[in-house]
Amino acid sequence: MTKATVTCNLLIRGEPSVKANRLGVYQSGDEINITDVVLGLSKQDYYEGVPSWYLLANGTYVWSGGVSMDVEEKVFIKKLELDSEVAKDDNAIDLVKLLNFPSIPDGTGKGVRVAVLDSGIMDIAGIKVNRQYSKDFINKGKIHAHGTWVAGIIGANSKVITGLAKEAEILDLRVVNSYGSTKDRRLLDALDYLIKLNDVEGEKCHIVNMSLDILSGTVEYIKPKIKALQDKGTLVVAAGVNSYGDMTEISKSGKLICVGVYSKGNFESVKKNGFAPSISCSFQNNKIPSVNTQAGNSLGDSSGYTALISGYIARMLSSGVKPEKVQANLKKNLRSISSEKKSTPYKPYKS
Repeated sequence: MTKATVTCNLLIRGEPSVKANRLGVYQSGDEINITDVVLGLSKQDYYEGVPSWYLLANGTYVWSGGVSMDVEEKVFIKKLELDSEVAKDDNAIDLVKLLNFPSIPDGTGKGVRVAVLDSGIMDIAGIKVNRQYSKDFINKGKIHAHGTWVAGIIGANSKVITGLAKEAEILDLRVVNSYGSTKDRRLLDALDYLIKLNDVEGEKCHIVNMSLDILSGTVEYIKPKIKALQDKGTLVVAAGVNSYGDMTEISKSGKLICVGVYSKGNFESVKKNGFAPSISCSFQNNKIPSVNTQAGNSLGDSSGYTALISGYIARMLSSGVKPEKVQANLKKNLRSISSEKKSTPYKPYKS
């Protein structure tokens, strides 16, 4: 749980939505206790371009844009590390064992570099970040935990949790600010940086993880940059559709590996209608543990499952699978949702 301070008159909601029932209002200066970060229920709830909402200890929600974190980043980091130190080994989580894949590559991600374009990654034990080639395109404000959770799913390797590719090397490219939003210029600059890095001998980035979205007008500018990365053998994994059925704009930016999710309650609908053609695979939306075993340090929706697939692909590559064969190998592990009798957590589906 993290203490924070309200910075303006802020409505209290029963759900993370501007249309949800109003339960009261916090005044500027009020203190609140945050237990989790979630996305708004629909694109209309990405208020003022900021998609994230906070779940409070009392079970209500507030929009994250009206809140200032009251705890220094280093204090939050220390808490994460302490949680990892005191946890017992018999409570440890191996994300590989959560997966309901027919087969899982033996690789551990060794020798594979994954660029995480997100809100930044905190310097905590158990996440191997190459700081030499990481880059901050924000350069101000505190680091939002979202990027750390993404990185943990991909490559955590601590006493209490092991990510999909525990030996993968992660590049931290911070393009999302502390409120959970980004400007398109930052994302374009980050992609340009990776294109140049790919031309440096021995410094190629093998996977780009984008657990985020963009404005529709940016698609035409993003497309050629993604293609330039793909032409060098870099695989781009992106969030495709969230649990409320909203397609992302980033999924329209080329032939990406797009990951979607659906809510358990929508199982019969997706079973009947399938997924959009641009979605490479989809999962039932369940939270994925990250960083440690504390409930607040988990991530779901398309953000979490995009990271999961990036980690899975890193395992493939370190097992010797060629980049051009990754899509075909991934497809072999997908199950047709139309033939399922019930929805199964952590199981990858295709239409």
